[in-house]
Amino acid sequence: MLIRPSVFKPICGFVILAVAMLSLYPAPAPAAMVETDSVLRSEPSPDAAGPVSAERERLKRLLRRQAARDALRSHGLSAEEATARIDALSDAEVRRIAGRLDRLPAGAFHGAADGARSAALIIVVVGILLILVLLFAKLVPDDS
Repeated sequence: MLIRPSVFKPICGFVILAVAMLSLYPAPAPAAMVETDSVLRSEPSPDAAGPVSAERERLKRLLRRQAARDALRSHGLSAEEATARIDALSDAEVRRIAGRLDRLPAGAFHGAADGARSAALIIVVVGILLILVLLFAKLVPDDS
């Protein structure tokens, strides 16, 4: 039995759309800056991330970004207050926060974007399954 062109075209269009949507989803990749000193050292040390003042400055540079300022503002905190809090952190706290930032995946989405993509993926998969079931039901002849 052959598939009729009137059924084949929408299925192909739906599959092409589904593949295109799935190809737009970026996979998270871990990324970090590598310092020349840490590469040249023969043995790694636990303090390879650099001095605490450099880490503290890196956190402050992060706060200068507009996206960070918007996120702080949405939580009711100004950039100046956040900078003062960074200055008040102990050295161990600065290292811990900088270590967490280094472990974050680069290019990953967080929050509502992940949920929307997951929902879209589920809808696409269910749609493909539904089309395949309907197509199979049309191809199988009735015994009655």
